[in-house]
Amino acid sequence: MPAAPLNVTPDVAFDFATSSFRDLEARWASEPEDTDWTLNAATFIQAAFDGNDAGANSAFSTRCGRTLCRAVFNARDMGPLLKLGQSEAAAGVSFRYERADVDGGSAIAVLFGRPGEHSAARPSPHT
Repeated sequence: MPAAPLNVTPDVAFDFATSSFRDLEARWASEPEDTDWTLNAATFIQAAFDGNDAGANSAFSTRCGRTLCRAVFNARDMGPLLKLGQSEAAAGVSFRYERADVDGGSAIAVLFGRPGEHSAARPSPHT
C-alpha cells in the first residue's frame, strides 16, 4: 500500500530526508514560484557549469517555489551533473533526484531545498 501523500501546504514543516521524491515534487508543484530564488538557483547552476562545454546545454529548466526548487537536466552526460552535486554539497544544499522523460529524452529531475535547511542528498528509492 503506498504511503499517504505528504501534506503539501507550504506553511507546514516537512522532513526533506524522509520524504519520497514524489511527495517532494507534489509539494514543489503546489507552491507559487519564488522568482528571486529561481534566478539565484539558475545562476548557481550556471556558475557550477562554467568552463564545462557539456554543461552549457545540460540544464533544461529551473523553477523554485517557497520551500523547494526543481531543476531538470540532460542525462546523456553526467559529468556536469556530478560537478553540480559537488558544488551543492559544498554549499550545504541537500537534494534528491530521479530519472525523468523530457520530450522523449532521458533527463534527471533534481529537487533541492534552501541551503542549510535540510540534510541528506540521495537518489529517490523509486528510480
